[in-house]
Amino acid sequence: MNLPLTYGQCLRKIMQQNQLSVNTLSRKMGYRSATQLTRILADEVSPSLITKFHHQFMLIFDWLISPAQIRELSTSLQYSC
Repeated sequence: MNLPLTYGQCLRKIMQQNQLSVNTLSRKMGYRSATQLTRILADEVSPSLITKFHHQFMLIFDWLISPAQIRELSTSLQYSC
């Protein structure tokens, strides 16, 4: 049985599929530096920070990602939290 991707792994995959760099996504999310996003991608933050990021990400980027990517990201959120 394959385990689902962690939130960071899934987000990185979606970023690659949509040609979003860490710096671009960090800037569009309103971060001053890429450090916080880098920590999210490495799954080095608390579940509450992942959840907060996810909600903000969906508000900003729900138009960019496909319904399948949204489901995959939501599943990985549940798995990671």
